[in-house]
Amino acid sequence: LCLKPGATVGCCLSSCLSNFHFMCARASYCIFQDDKKVFCQKHTDLLDGKEIVTPDGFDVLRRVYVDFEGINFKRKFLTGLEPDAINVLIGSIRIDSLGTLSDLSDCEGRLFP
Repeated sequence: LCLKPGATVGCCLSSCLSNFHFMCARASYCIFQDDKKVFCQKHTDLLDGKEIVTPDGFDVLRRVYVDFEGINFKRKFLTGLEPDAINVLIGSIRIDSLGTLSDLSDCEGRLFP
């Protein structure tokens, strides 16, 4: 556990207090099931036979639109873009915060916040 705030992925055993960030859960070998249930390593014996999501099962294979409206690229070229200034839309889902990068973010040539 990284002990940082914002961990929202919890074990499906109601008495388990384990909560993880998504990437921390993956790094801790939590089991993700196809029906969105998650079990920490301590409680994998409770798996209910549902399909388990494979490591490559989290890939987003559709286009993602990033709205750069109101961003002056000439000025931001040297300083970079602040994640809070970018609105990301995936289908009808709007992501207001891209998160922060950590050592766990670098995973097999991909970056995860």
